Amino acid sequence: MCFILLFGVGGGAALAISATDAYRATSDGVPGTFTAERMKSSNRGAHWWIGDFTSDDGSVRLADVRLSGVDPDSGDSPPSPLSTVASGDPDTDRVYTTSGRPWLKPFTGAVLLLLGCPIGSVLLVLNLRGWRKRQAAR
Repeated sequence: MCFILLFGVGGGAALAISATDAYRATSDGVPGTFTAERMKSSNRGAHWWIGDFTSDDGSVRLADVRLSGVDPDSGDSPPSPLSTVASGDPDTDRVYTTSGRPWLKPFTGAVLLLLGCPIGSVLLVLNLRGWRKRQAAR
C-alpha cells in the first residue's frame, strides 16, 4: 500500500511540475525559433528532437534543448526551424511548440495519479480487511 501511495504522490508531483512548466512557457514564455540537430531515443522507444533555441530578439540562446509537442518517428529527417516558446529560464531543458496545449497530457496524468493511487490504496486495504474477516470466520 505504501508503494502505491509513494508511486502516486511521486509520479503525480513530477507530472504536475512538468505540466506547470509547460503551461508557464506557453502562456508567457519567450518566443523564438528551434532548430533541430539530432534525434534522441530512450530505452522505452520514445524519440524526441534535440537542438538549439534562439529567442526572436536574440537575448535568449539555449543549446541542446528538447522539443516537446512533436513526436518524431525513428528515421525522420529533422524538421525545418519551428516557431517555439521557452520558459526564459537559462537552465530549462525543453521548448514547446506554439500550437496545442503541451501541458494537458502531464496535467491529466498528474490528476489521475494523485487521485487514483490513494483511492486504490484505500480500496486495497478495505478489500484485505474483508478478506481477513472472512478467513477468520471459517
